[in-house]
Amino acid sequence: MAGGAAGALLVLLGPEADGEDGRAGGRAGASPSGSVPSARLVAAAGVDKRGTDDRSGVVPQHAAQRPEGWKPWRGKLGHAPMDCAADTRAVVCLLTNGTYAALGAADGKRLWASDGRTGTDDGTGGEAYISPSGKLFMPGDSLVPAVRGGTAVVAHEGRLQVRDSRSGAVRWSADPPDGRYFTRPVIGDGLLLVAAEAERSDDSAGTARGVDLMAYALKDGAPRWRAPLTTDELAGAEWHGRYGPELVRHGRVYADAKEGLVALDVRTGRRVGGAYDKTQCRSVMAVGTHILCPSVVTGASGFGDATEEPQTRVTRLDAATFAPQGAFGLQAPPVDAGGNVPPDVVVSAVGPKTAVAYDVQRRSLLVAETGKGRVTRRAPLTVVDDQVARTVSSPPLLVGDRALTADNTTLRTVPLTAAGQVRSLRVPGAPGNRAPQHGDDLGTVVADHLRPPTVLPLGGVATIVYDQGTVVSVRIPS
Repeated sequence: MAGGAAGALLVLLGPEADGEDGRAGGRAGASPSGSVPSARLVAAAGVDKRGTDDRSGVVPQHAAQRPEGWKPWRGKLGHAPMDCAADTRAVVCLLTNGTYAALGAADGKRLWASDGRTGTDDGTGGEAYISPSGKLFMPGDSLVPAVRGGTAVVAHEGRLQVRDSRSGAVRWSADPPDGRYFTRPVIGDGLLLVAAEAERSDDSAGTARGVDLMAYALKDGAPRWRAPLTTDELAGAEWHGRYGPELVRHGRVYADAKEGLVALDVRTGRRVGGAYDKTQCRSVMAVGTHILCPSVVTGASGFGDATEEPQTRVTRLDAATFAPQGAFGLQAPPVDAGGNVPPDVVVSAVGPKTAVAYDVQRRSLLVAETGKGRVTRRAPLTVVDDQVARTVSSPPLLVGDRALTADNTTLRTVPLTAAGQVRSLRVPGAPGNRAPQHGDDLGTVVADHLRPPTVLPLGGVATIVYDQGTVVSVRIPS
């Protein structure tokens, strides 16, 4: 990508440009991109399960971002995926065994792999697992891949690597600072931003100290700046990526820090203003001139513009000052007769006028107005019983004038209005629902549990990565 132009380009191409929700020609399929050169669109192309680099879940579809020579395809990763991202050249996945695999975005053929496992990984049993206390343990590498415009960011034996996304050729690499490891890479404004978290201590306290945010030049890896996000010892719940960069917008890096949500000058790393600490943001999104903070309200609130009923609330913050500028909320499901608290409603995508969310308890995809949160449409989501109720439908994204989601058999687009029909495509080669596997281990082996697929939409094409490693790429129903 070409310096700060990529960030500005995505603002230009995003939903704010025409005042509609994710609309690029108004349909879920790819649309012409007007006067924007194709090369610039390709340089800006990159998507993961949360959407593009504004993290809003809105993914405009431009014909120029369809992989060159694309035809529908089915491929295999060779192992269960952990996290995936894609550009117009490659689909790159971190696997649950701590390795990486890349498939061609146009044809699904294997491109390259990276295996950074060492002899010190034996304690994990060769698979990612979550301990009874909620800590993630992985063999090999655990850095979530970031992919955009021909560049892939991965790790190898703990080193940060920037590669050509198609060939896998290493352009540059960097060692973590002594006693630290890398988490949460973000590409923006010509920089690679990554958190450097202190390693876990071997002492009985089981604590680590400090997380720094580090900035490198994306082109050549030249260090730019380093800024602390916390210098405190980390509790167990703070390990492995609790603090780190979220997104780059408005000349600022927005990051999770000990004090709350903070902004740093993208050029210098200096803090800009104070922290937003009114609530814990479950995610961070950029929509227009606002930064959005979805959070869970359990019955009490200091905001005067929203109710105090239990809900998932999305607060609009001024991008420069973090001053709240309104909010909308989606009512929480009721506690059942046995007193069990249901899963929270999760807001997965927000445009200027419309938000989409999922409600596991009610087995529903929700379409809501962003003014007051009025739900205008519900559509079914696939939920299975795997010790607890678990959705196997992907978090919905906003694609054109529809919400996009997939389960283990079907890709669906849901209109953002009360009228209109859901369009469904039975995905050829989709694996279908499988029986959950439960071992005798006290922890949770990630690959054994049922997980929703990851949907990666670009150029009117949806590449769907299923939880055991099957990958299928099809046209988006429009």
